[in-house]
Amino acid sequence: AAAREAVDSLVKEGLDEYLAVQLVNMCPNEDGYINAILSSKEGLEIKEELLAKVKETLSKVCTQSPSK
Repeated sequence: AAAREAVDSLVKEGLDEYLAVQLVNMCPNEDGYINAILSSKEGLEIKEELLAKVKETLSKVCTQSPSK
């Protein structure tokens, strides 16, 4: 349920379903890693706001401690 909500939240931010599922499955917590995943989507503009939202959303469903 929490993972589904996270995917839905990421889709609302403009990500497609596939990319959102990949992010939730992998639970990256480093900007570089998140950026690498996001950059696989051609035409997606990666902004600081999007990165922040992705990190915030993932922090709610991923058990690892966030990086500083």
